[in-house]
Amino acid sequence: DEALTLLALERGTAPAPDLAIVTVGLPLERYFETIIDEAFERTRAQTLVGVVGAGVIGGGKERELQPCVAIAAGNLPEGSEVAPFTLSGDLEDPRQHRETERLLRASKACVLLE
Repeated sequence: DEALTLLALERGTAPAPDLAIVTVGLPLERYFETIIDEAFERTRAQTLVGVVGAGVIGGGKERELQPCVAIAAGNLPEGSEVAPFTLSGDLEDPRQHRETERLLRASKACVLLE
């Protein structure tokens, strides 16, 4: 709730963001869907990306294995497009990367994964 409130204060009267990225600390993984639903409802982002991580960086701090949420949101340059996709299962399996490869070949795309 605090992260979403701070985001709203920072964005003020700006239009709904094109993209919001929500990072949820591993101890809150069981609440992931609820957190993402709430973030989407409150940000009204065109695209929302949710990630669970052992380490979360936000507010100038890094937290390891702690119950925390970081949210970043903003508007992209005119003409930009976002095409979200899901990676799951064995990420070492090259078949998991076919959709990423297709997106990269289809346009001038940038994909950030860590």
